[in-house]
Amino acid sequence: MVLFLCTFADWILDNVVPACAADAVGGPTLGADFIAAAVVMRAHQRGLPLVNGCIVRKEIKQHGTQKAIENPPAAGARVLLVEDVITSGSSVARAADVFLAAGYQVAAIAVIIDRESGGKAALEEKYTAPVYALFNRSDFPEAI
Repeated sequence: MVLFLCTFADWILDNVVPACAADAVGGPTLGADFIAAAVVMRAHQRGLPLVNGCIVRKEIKQHGTQKAIENPPAAGARVLLVEDVITSGSSVARAADVFLAAGYQVAAIAVIIDRESGGKAALEEKYTAPVYALFNRSDFPEAI
């Protein structure tokens, strides 16, 4: 799993980040947690400038920092949202709305698998940001 996450992180750093000029990477917990951590780690290992990783909580806790966004990026940052799977896109859309409400920009969205259920098109239309998928459901016809 670690090797796959590092490979996915490298794909994001080589293909998605240059295309969208993201300053930070984050997304909805729990799907984005390990992906954002892998992207930040690989960027650091490779000496790349993308160093901020953050997550959006499902709900704000009544104790601790009481923040919707943990480890928030610099004001106005362009955030690359990451997620494991997109079906309808509602989970990543909720995170995007939290980032927008906090004054950030949605640079792009990157996922491991697009289930090709309409989520990608809905997200691209709503946020006018590209959605990149490493794999699509149709890449695995025997599983359909």
